[in-house]
Amino acid sequence: MSIEKSELKAAFAHALGCDSDDDLEAARRDAVRATGRIQAARMMESEVTKIISKLGGDMESDDPPFRQMEDYAKARHYLGMCLAQAATLAKASDNLRLQMEGKVMAFQHTITRLSKIKEAEDRKASAIKDENSQLDEALERDRRARPIGAHPGPPIGAQRKAEAVGKKKKTGKRKCGNCGEPGHTARTCEKAKQG
Repeated sequence: MSIEKSELKAAFAHALGCDSDDDLEAARRDAVRATGRIQAARMMESEVTKIISKLGGDMESDDPPFRQMEDYAKARHYLGMCLAQAATLAKASDNLRLQMEGKVMAFQHTITRLSKIKEAEDRKASAIKDENSQLDEALERDRRARPIGAHPGPPIGAQRKAEAVGKKKKTGKRKCGNCGEPGHTARTCEKAKQG
């Protein structure tokens, strides 16, 4: 893998991590808002319940707010509907809070994963840089071993020709197939003709 590819992956993971961090903060704010909605809805439930009980107590007093019981029943019915709406709002806000907390957890997990990916790619890039610098140092040492301006040595073709000549010299002269003496062949052997 190349350094550029590792650095690109690390930069991409970092950019995604920054965006995810922004999204994490937004999800945390949404979770806090949902918690506030729950508290407001529960306070409303409490206040409506207090109003219903106060209205019941006032109806038993000497000067009731409603002269007829039908009117009191209707008012109590509407206050009960308000109480039910407040309870529904509290439940919906609690569900929203759970969703936002799940979102927060998801962004935290994503940021952790992206951080690990970035660290791994940074390690890969630094390992490749170290390897390349070691290769550069080795090449520099090899370059310094030969004096500047000196020829690097004979070409490979010349080396092979020299080896081939050396092999031919080692084989020596042919020997006769009849008598075994060097310098002639079996066709021209004098001893075979004599004998």
